Amino acid sequence: MATTLTSLAARVAADNAIMAAVTGIAAIRNFSTSFKELAARKGSAIRVPIFASTGGARDFNKASNNYAQNDKEVTGTDVLVDKHIIKGVEYDDIDFLECDVQFWEGAGKIIGDELARGIASYVLSFINKTEVPKTAANELVFTASKANFAMLRAQCAKAGIKPEDTTVLLDPTYFASMLAVLDTSLYGGTEAIRGGYIPSLFGFAAVTECGQLSQDPAEKLVGALVVRDSIAVAGRYLEPGTKDSYAEVGKVSDEKSGLTLGIRRFGDPKTGENYPAGEALFGAKLLQPTKIVRLVSEATA
Repeated sequence: MATTLTSLAARVAADNAIMAAVTGIAAIRNFSTSFKELAARKGSAIRVPIFASTGGARDFNKASNNYAQNDKEVTGTDVLVDKHIIKGVEYDDIDFLECDVQFWEGAGKIIGDELARGIASYVLSFINKTEVPKTAANELVFTASKANFAMLRAQCAKAGIKPEDTTVLLDPTYFASMLAVLDTSLYGGTEAIRGGYIPSLFGFAAVTECGQLSQDPAEKLVGALVVRDSIAVAGRYLEPGTKDSYAEVGKVSDEKSGLTLGIRRFGDPKTGENYPAGEALFGAKLLQPTKIVRLVSEATA
């Protein structure tokens, strides 16, 4: 973890916040583009690369298939960084006197948990029957069983996606149903038991419990097959314009995912109330809606 904060209290809170947040966005990290901010790129949007194979390898031909005649498979798209979410906690001077460092650990975890929930919910909101085509390739009525789960590979073929590049998201009820029929000594082991995460089941990139899918009854959504780079995500640190108004401001980042959170700490001298708060500034964009399969409890209207 990298942070610009200096006080022990803020560093403890920030470290716990980023650890909780990275864990909380596990459901989307496998298929979304990196959150990594590029400080040199200013403005309301960040350009992120897109890698999409448009054709297979073909026989060499000097005239019709030479080294310069390739499909344009590496492109870029602008992601508008317009989603700003915050989570703060409040404590009185006497609370800090009694709790000390344990308070900052708990405060950081609360901040990270709630920011991650907000980020994941927003990114996953793009998986709906309006933006993802309601076709035989992109909507599948699914019930939890080993046989039906294995048949998800056939659904990948219909949608033109590779299982090894695809994350399977299941709502908590369906994920629990899958755990009930799987022998954990063979499928997932400690990852499934402790982390709600099964790597490489039936050749998929990952199978993840996901409680942030749409709860709209009309969606009937119980899961999704989401291919890598199907949703672009970008974020950056929101630097306060008046730093002197705060006791401390800074950011904390996770190098692997690129996720960056801002931390602000301030207080009210009249009341003795203190406020550590975390924030995330980010955006998301649906890139390949036809490469997503919505798993539903029954066919949608």
